[in-house]
Amino acid sequence: MSRADRRQIGVQSVEVAARLLKTLAQLGGPQTLKDFSVAAGLSPAKAHRYLVSLIREGLIEQSSIDARYDFGGAAREIGRAAINRLDIMRIGAPLLVDLRNVLQQTVFLGVWGNDGPTVLYQARLDTSAAHLGARSCLRGLPAAGFDEKTYHEGNRRT
Repeated sequence: MSRADRRQIGVQSVEVAARLLKTLAQLGGPQTLKDFSVAAGLSPAKAHRYLVSLIREGLIEQSSIDARYDFGGAAREIGRAAINRLDIMRIGAPLLVDLRNVLQQTVFLGVWGNDGPTVLYQARLDTSAAHLGARSCLRGLPAAGFDEKTYHEGNRRT
């Protein structure tokens, strides 16, 4: 059997706990034990044992009002850390190149700041140099397709 064909040995209890956390993320809100266990494919008794441990670790909380389960403070902390570690340039740049190739148009990755849109990355159709960090206008319109007043009113320019 090749090395790629062999499955590494893991810790089954960690995999079950991870299944519960992923199930909760997909369910979209606090859950009763019955609904939670059914969605995770576990018996209520088994799910409860895992939930007790997840509560002890702060990954899950149980409401004192309706006994429903939801993410705890430790889960939120992990989520924030994961989001803060996202490298949008590493993730976004290859996607923008693909989009440029499909559309055959210059495309931009930008953010809206206090002074309007700022270009973080552009994938140009031609080979001229990109000007990163510049505020940019395209054919007289701000790069993001908004003017500041319209943006703050929450309406997209038509």
